[in-house]
This record gives sequence, C-alpha cells and structure tokens, in this order.
Amino acid sequence: MEAASVPDFLSKCLRNPLLDKKDMAVFYRGVNTIIKENPHIPSLYYPPNRFYEHEHKIFNEAVSVFPDELLAQKTTVERL
Repeated sequence: MEAASVPDFLSKCLRNPLLDKKDMAVFYRGVNTIIKENPHIPSLYYPPNRFYEHEHKIFNEAVSVFPDELLAQKTTVERL
C-alpha cells in the first residue's frame, strides 16, 4: 500500500479491517527506503551505526537518566 499524503495514509489505516477486532492491537512501523537491499530491518542494525553492539550501554544510560520510570517496570521488555 502506498499513501500520497498523511491524510491519505490515515484514511487507509482507519479502513483497515483489523481495527475492528477487539483483541488485536495494530502498530505502524515506518520503512526506510534509503536502505534498498532490506528496508524492513530496524535502524538499530543499519550500517555504519550498528547500535545493537552497544545496546547494553544505551540501555544502562537510559536507566541512569530515568531510574524511577524504568526501574518501576517489572521486565526488561516493559522497560524497553
């Protein structure tokens, strides 16, 4: 699906039949068309950044900056 504008995109999203299901959450993840060979990988893995190699440092820094918010969560997934 392609959208020509933000209103066009929102209109197409709101017509999605999955939104009618009460037990399902629908999320949108943008696609980076600059990375032609595989545009669907998270930017965490884009070269040359390779942030995933430093994920533990990034996570620990976030916890040190926002300890009350992050440490109140029960699991790492909730913190992320």
